[in-house]
Amino acid sequence: MDQWLGALTEAMERAEDLEGLRAVAARAFAAFDISFHTYAGVRLPRSGDAKSLLLTTYPDQWASTYVAQEYEVRDPVVAHGKSAILPYDWSGLRPTQTQREVMEEARLTGIVSGFSIPVHGAMGEFALVSLASPLPPDAFARQIAERRHLVHLAALYYHARVVEMTMLSDEPVPSLTGREREVLTWTAVGKTAWEIGQILRIAEPTVNFHVENAKKKLGARSRSLAVVK
Repeated sequence: MDQWLGALTEAMERAEDLEGLRAVAARAFAAFDISFHTYAGVRLPRSGDAKSLLLTTYPDQWASTYVAQEYEVRDPVVAHGKSAILPYDWSGLRPTQTQREVMEEARLTGIVSGFSIPVHGAMGEFALVSLASPLPPDAFARQIAERRHLVHLAALYYHARVVEMTMLSDEPVPSLTGREREVLTWTAVGKTAWEIGQILRIAEPTVNFHVENAKKKLGARSRSLAVVK
């Protein structure tokens, strides 16, 4: 187990950017049969934006919908994490009716159980590293039980590397046009280019033009990744 953590920290040190860091974490958690993970930088040193950073391996459609619908405002996992100090299992949460709706929608995409590690940093930052699975809560709890201390340490190091990368980065935040944001928003809720064209009263090739421009600005390989970014 110590070798796992050592290999993870060394690989994270070698990661050259945030996408590389996400890929390293995904491979490491997969070794524990953990299906999904998310790093949510809710409040980072360089930004007070509640949606400052999201690195995830959740299914594209769910990640896109989550961002477009601003589910972080109603997500009980995020709400609990803001005041939590120790890691927690999602099965112990007591969500409101509105929050249960978000969790139920997540379950339909295969995100049934989860375990989150809150990180409150020295510069006032707050981040949440969440591990999720399609397994039932009891089975997932057993899977995490003997590894919870390791994944806790991994989450702390993950956050440290994110902060290091974002603090040292001088790259400007990409600026999207209003139309580019519109087409990505409609893409997030599952509309095709033709349907978006009908909604916005523009030609389908024009929709694709704006999507491609947004992808280039965001450095995204796919439409789904552009929506998440």
